Amino acid sequence: MTYRDLLSDPNWQAKRQKIITRDSCKCNTCNNFKVVKDCLAGLMFFHGENYHGKLFGFYGYNKEGILINHKVFVKKELNISAINSPKGHVVYIDEAPGNEIFAKMIAIRERELTDYDELVLKHPDEIASQSTYQSESEAWKNYKWNIVPSLLVHHSWYKKNLTPWDYPDNSLQTICSVCLEQLNKKQGVPYLNENDIAIRTLTPCKKCHGTGYFPASQDNEIVICDRCDGAMYEEFFYNAQTL
Repeated sequence: MTYRDLLSDPNWQAKRQKIITRDSCKCNTCNNFKVVKDCLAGLMFFHGENYHGKLFGFYGYNKEGILINHKVFVKKELNISAINSPKGHVVYIDEAPGNEIFAKMIAIRERELTDYDELVLKHPDEIASQSTYQSESEAWKNYKWNIVPSLLVHHSWYKKNLTPWDYPDNSLQTICSVCLEQLNKKQGVPYLNENDIAIRTLTPCKKCHGTGYFPASQDNEIVICDRCDGAMYEEFFYNAQTL
C-alpha cells in the first residue's frame, strides 16, 4: 500500500473534512490570501445545473480593468447549490488563457457589506499594495469561506506506525499549498519514533515541494505530482509500511 492509497482512504477523507470545517475552510497561515492572490474577484450568480455540474456567472473586472462577464463551470461534486446567504457571494476565478467564455473557480466566500467596487472588483495585488500584508491578512480573518477545493490538511509531525487519520486533531492544520511549500523550506516536518523523539526531518519531494499535487486543471481536478505520486515526502515514496 502506498501513501497515496492511505490518503484516498475514507477514514482520512472524513478526518480531512473535519479539520477543514473546524478551521472554517481557510488556511491557518494566510487566511486564504495566497490562495486567491493571482485570481480575479467578483460577484457570482447561478445559471443552473445539469447532470455534469453547475454553471454560474462571474461579474467583475479583469487585470486590465475591463468589466467582464464570465461563465464558470463547476463539477457536480462541489455542493455549491447548498450555499445560502442573503448577502450573496464573492467568487475568485483563474482565467483560462485564450478562453473568453469559461473560467476556473478557485474559491467562494460570503459577501460582506463592504464588498463593493473598492474590494470585490479590484485585484488582490492592488489591495495589498495599499497596506502591509499583515494587516491585509488580518482583515481576511473575518471572511466566511464556503468552498476552497485546493486546501490541504497538514501534519505538523509524523510518527512511525500511524496512519494519516490516527493523529490527534491538534496536530493537524488546514493550509494552502503556497504556505505549505514555504513551511517545508523554512523549518521542515519532524518524524518521531515510538518514544516521541524526533529522529529526522522529512525531505519534501523535489518537484512538488511537499504539497503532493499541482494547481487544479481547467475542470477543477487536482493534478497529483507524477514524481512522488502524492506522497509529498521522499521517505514516503514507495511503501506506506515504512511510516
